[in-house]
Amino acid sequence: LLDAAGSSASSMIDICTIGSNFAVTWAVLSFLGLVSIACSSAVVFKLYFIDITFEKWQTKINPEYPTPKKVRDEIVLMLKGLCFSALCPALSLYLSSQGMSQAYCTFSENNEYGLQYHLHQFAIITLVSDFYEWLYHRLGHVYKPFWEVHRHHHVFYNPSPFSVISDEYTDQFARALPLVVFPLVVPINMELMFLIYSVFFYIYGVYLHFGHEFHCLDAHHPIINTSYQHYIHHAKSIYKKPYHTGFFLKIWDQMAASIYPDEKCDCIKCQQGQDGERTKEQYAKIVKPDYSALWKDPTIWWGSVKYDNPRAKTAAAQ
Repeated sequence: LLDAAGSSASSMIDICTIGSNFAVTWAVLSFLGLVSIACSSAVVFKLYFIDITFEKWQTKINPEYPTPKKVRDEIVLMLKGLCFSALCPALSLYLSSQGMSQAYCTFSENNEYGLQYHLHQFAIITLVSDFYEWLYHRLGHVYKPFWEVHRHHHVFYNPSPFSVISDEYTDQFARALPLVVFPLVVPINMELMFLIYSVFFYIYGVYLHFGHEFHCLDAHHPIINTSYQHYIHHAKSIYKKPYHTGFFLKIWDQMAASIYPDEKCDCIKCQQGQDGERTKEQYAKIVKPDYSALWKDPTIWWGSVKYDNPRAKTAAAQ
């Protein structure tokens, strides 16, 4: 364990030491982001979209599964989003190396801060970032220039875990801006902030996008946004209808009156209350896509799939 900890520490030191080389830092952070995706999105996709069972399908909000080509589009846009989102933490480390930012690293000489300060950092970064994500996301549904960029994410109306950062590059760069702005204002541990964004935020984003519900986290929870709220956001929220643009907390949408009406709720709990539990006969009629084409058939990566969601297409034409 000590050897592993030492190895981890050494890798962090290398990341911060190479901050003066912007290109290398960006490449390293992009690779670490890719590892985070492989350990979260890919694993959850296998568990819930490849290894399908009747019991798992009963918790899927939309009973249908996305096509392999649609998942392909999510992955392509996700990789583009990853490359651009890594620009911001790389820029912070570069600015710090030039004495233009207050970013620091855990084992660097200018780390004068103790555990309490870092716990405060974690709480403040999480809360402020959550508000910023809600506000920026809401702009993408309220103002036409923002919608023209953001609407590409809504092509994935029945999302998979790969759609967490399946945004156009300008959208993803804007979402990662706090990684630059925070260290310009106050001293920030960039390793902590990068871990918050690439692990904590990203894993919760996987939960929001994986299209299934957990019984332990009710869609009617008064405080926390669940996977149902984000599914509704993808399926129902269009230009001028900013339903559930929040990430962790519902309070921002509650204050803005952008909550999907309770009387229209069709979460798993409400579906069961209205129609009873899904049956094996219904399950037998569901198409279970063969996602092995994603790694067996290279031709699936050619071409494009656009506007499978007629609501997104209609809104884009307005």
